[in-house]
Amino acid sequence: MLAARAAYVPWAETDTRIRIRAVFSRREIVERLRYLQPSQDFRAAWQYQNLTYITADYLIEHVTGRTWEEFVTERIFQPLGMERSTLSIESLTRMSDYALPYQKGDGRAEEISFRNLDTLGPAGSINSTIGDMAQWLLSHLGAGRHGDRRIVSAGQLAQLHAPQMVMENGDKLSTLYAGGIPAGAAGLRTHAL
Repeated sequence: MLAARAAYVPWAETDTRIRIRAVFSRREIVERLRYLQPSQDFRAAWQYQNLTYITADYLIEHVTGRTWEEFVTERIFQPLGMERSTLSIESLTRMSDYALPYQKGDGRAEEISFRNLDTLGPAGSINSTIGDMAQWLLSHLGAGRHGDRRIVSAGQLAQLHAPQMVMENGDKLSTLYAGGIPAGAAGLRTHAL
């Protein structure tokens, strides 16, 4: 599974080497991946990073001739009726009603600027509502179907939900990680052998 957060260097190191946020386009980021040295062997450790999601974006465009934004809008948002979901801060702020970002500061919530994640695309730029997300979740519960329409194949959905990696949590119960989401407790404690 390409789009999983466990293969390349950790996010902090990647961010300083590639400057994902604004300096490079998605294509330039993918072209520079060959210069990164893995900090762990493949699947040896769970490490948060977004590079494989950007790579998936790049591949979607090469295979389909459509941008990731066009692809998601046509293949997911429109069939599911997700009319209030957007793929950029710019499109979000053009809507008539949207939530503002806040952070805790000095013991109270303070409004902050939006963090533009457009370069990250599929790794974190979707803005949605509870109603729209409910449609996405219902398609998962419906084995990839929404009404009469198939949105995702049953096989792809099963792969998305299948654990891909154990996220070790010290001596606490570990978590299984599936395609971009925690997939529950592993039911085991991890110990060094």
